[in-house]
Amino acid sequence: MQRLVAEDILPVLRNAQHDDTPDGFTQDDLSDAFVEAIQAAIERAAYKAIQAVLVRARSWAQRMVDDVEKHNRTALANSIHYAFGIDIGPLLSAQNIRAPLQLAMATNVNLIQSIPQRYFEQLHTRVLTSVTQGQRYKELAADIQKLTGATEKRARLIARDQTAKTHSAIAQARQTALGITEYEWQTSGDERVRGSHTEHDGQKFRWDSPPTETGHPGHDIACRCVALPVIDLTQ
Repeated sequence: MQRLVAEDILPVLRNAQHDDTPDGFTQDDLSDAFVEAIQAAIERAAYKAIQAVLVRARSWAQRMVDDVEKHNRTALANSIHYAFGIDIGPLLSAQNIRAPLQLAMATNVNLIQSIPQRYFEQLHTRVLTSVTQGQRYKELAADIQKLTGATEKRARLIARDQTAKTHSAIAQARQTALGITEYEWQTSGDERVRGSHTEHDGQKFRWDSPPTETGHPGHDIACRCVALPVIDLTQ
């Protein structure tokens, strides 16, 4: 998106401001032709970005879901092997958890597609407001850079959050399918762990009765906690 802004939008803004008006855009700059040009530039850049994301969104989401499913399968197989001494890895097929995998795919595709759409909506408002208020080009360009950085940060947060939520959904589906009704809450053990999650650390919870305040591990935004299966050897 940063490249599209630099190629399609910033040149229109730069060329529109008169050289003898260093204080900012003036009413003389705000011709119908300029407003139409900047709106067309934003729409053009938005279209390119959204189309590029549409082409790649499903493959990105599929790769993430596949990676999480594989990691979850290995972790659960290792837990069962440690408790019982048997290898159930071949039995943990992704076909048995199709519903949570498909839901994770759909959710991730929608979120990925929403990133450029939301960005260019905000950019459109920011540019037209700033130009109308007489902001200088350099200041507006800096504001656009901040917006771009914030959007990239949001994209990274979405990626981390959806990875955790997908892991949680797959863990619940797999464990309950094996008759595992409880899990032990495990945090990542660092200073970034929420206080409420630290309180849960080491405690046992039932899959059919999530903690009221937090939900299961991975439910809170950007939660990095995991649910370790509790295997009752007496049953």
